[in-house]
Amino acid sequence: MNPSPDHGVEQAHGSQPGRGHAIILAGILLFALILKLLHLGIVHNYPLLEPRGDLDPKYYFDFALRVMHGDLLAGPDVFFISPFYIYFLAAVFGLIGSRVVMAYVVQTLLGTLAIALIYLAGRRAFGPRAGLFAAALMALDGILTFYEVTLLPEAVTPVLTALLLWLLVRAQTRPTVPAWLLAGISLGLLGLDRPNALLFAPIAALFALFALRPLRLASLRPVAALALGAALFILPVTLRNYVIGQDLVLISSHGGMNFYIGNGPGAIGTYQSPPGVAASITGQMRDTRRIAEAAAGRALKPSEVSDYYYRLAWNFLRAHPLWWINLNLLKIIYLVNGAEVGLNLSYAFFQEEVSWPLKVLFAGFGVIFPLGILGLGLARKRAAPIAILAAFLGVYAVSVVIFFVADRYRIPLHLPLLLFAGFALDRWLTLVQHRAWVTAAVLLAAGLALGWLANLDQGLEQGKDLMRTDLILYDIENYHFDQARAEIAKLSSLGQESAAIQLKLGQAFMIRNQFTNALEHLETAARLDPKLAETHQMAALIWIQKMDYAQALPHLQAWFWLKPEDIQAGVSLATVYSKLGQPQQAIEVLRGLIHTLPDEASLHYFLGVLSNTHGDRGEAIRELERAVALSPDTPEYRATLEKLRASSPK
Repeated sequence: MNPSPDHGVEQAHGSQPGRGHAIILAGILLFALILKLLHLGIVHNYPLLEPRGDLDPKYYFDFALRVMHGDLLAGPDVFFISPFYIYFLAAVFGLIGSRVVMAYVVQTLLGTLAIALIYLAGRRAFGPRAGLFAAALMALDGILTFYEVTLLPEAVTPVLTALLLWLLVRAQTRPTVPAWLLAGISLGLLGLDRPNALLFAPIAALFALFALRPLRLASLRPVAALALGAALFILPVTLRNYVIGQDLVLISSHGGMNFYIGNGPGAIGTYQSPPGVAASITGQMRDTRRIAEAAAGRALKPSEVSDYYYRLAWNFLRAHPLWWINLNLLKIIYLVNGAEVGLNLSYAFFQEEVSWPLKVLFAGFGVIFPLGILGLGLARKRAAPIAILAAFLGVYAVSVVIFFVADRYRIPLHLPLLLFAGFALDRWLTLVQHRAWVTAAVLLAAGLALGWLANLDQGLEQGKDLMRTDLILYDIENYHFDQARAEIAKLSSLGQESAAIQLKLGQAFMIRNQFTNALEHLETAARLDPKLAETHQMAALIWIQKMDYAQALPHLQAWFWLKPEDIQAGVSLATVYSKLGQPQQAIEVLRGLIHTLPDEASLHYFLGVLSNTHGDRGEAIRELERAVALSPDTPEYRATLEKLRASSPK
């Protein structure tokens, strides 16, 4: 008869780590550090990771420099985004210099430390062997290594989450007031990095309350310690927001906008810019306030802007409850899928085309999720440390689904899943050691089935094409035209053309006065999507500059058809009609615009000039008089009218 597998697991759980475990852990940490440093060496100067333009890394970099140079309160308004990473980066820059690569080095070391913390949490919750499995899987989790070499908050999220999980498990197994105080501090720190993690605070408080049994007045002391620990870091930020911005904002004010992105009209479960809002932190701050204040008819505080977007989303959801249910089901499917949905950066692009160490690090979400769920099922009857880990996993998963899914935002889920995955591997190995072949085979089959489900192709956009396009744009902006053309050829050969990409390429070439290249991409964009007005506008302006009015005409016609109230489109179309010897069409275009915009002085002026050019002086004078009446302070209008009057027969 085989020994009991459960008995073997309990022995493993209760065993103490020996010298062999320490050597294995050291080997895991060394392996992880080497691969992390290799990755850092490959990508630290990669152009798409530079703090440039209006993307998130540039915002954090500039904000950190401000703090480092003395703007410690980081005014003049409440925080729009979570502030932990800003101050972390400022501290790194202040201590070892403001070179980006030094921040990458520090973040890489912290990422390695996170593996050690996961081992400690796994050892305490499940035993030393399960802790080693969790640490090994974390060392092979490529997306964690990837974000360590970025200027984004997710660079430090793993170490903050690992610290919290270790301290929570420690507080559960040794429920003392200092232990819960430390757990509260770590929860506060993670909350400053990922504010939605604070949704776990009430659940953590319940665990703290029942940590000391039987329930009595003294049971409140762990709860108070947890709350105090979190408040030590959260409260100063709240007070700072109130003092600086005269607005009561707990941490940051972008929650309403994110809720609208994830739940408002047209939401798709992943990120897309709200109408009229630029896809950057600075743009979001500016545009959301502008739109909300225009709707309210008054100046708004940041919290009121956030409330405006919450209300918009909730009003829509109340009117479409079934749609919202379907959307949340879709977000859950996306959440548990192995595809990494990029936001600003594409992990899939860097893994496939830039950094070979990321190809070695195979244990992404598509691996650790099925293993973690299997481990969670196996551990369901175990003691409180497992319950608190499962509670964090569930609450944080809900906090992601509430908003929208992105690979960056589900990083905290990796950590508890790694712990449960380590337990699943430990349990399976125990079954094999005890020759419980049938049970081991069933677990293996269950793991493979979960893995198959987690890695089904859901058609999620992982951002590879956008990364390729951004690389081409970088080359164009820096006059590396040969490199840009090579990348464009590669993009086309992959069959990844789209009107939006072609438009971006056309814009970039146009800015650099590479008009032939610009036209090639703009014409392609117009063919792929004839309803992009901006495409026709730029193509027409280039053809006009080349004085090829016949080529410009169809683009001008499309532009004006798409934007019938656009004065520049109408005037340009009329001008080209005139150049091509079609004055009547030109006059009809301007008259149509004047019918729509009768008080636009410039239209009357252009019609007057055009009428005079084609011999109708009477209409010319009437339209010029109207232009002067509407805009008497425009010298050009008055001078043209007076010159025409002076040259007219008496």
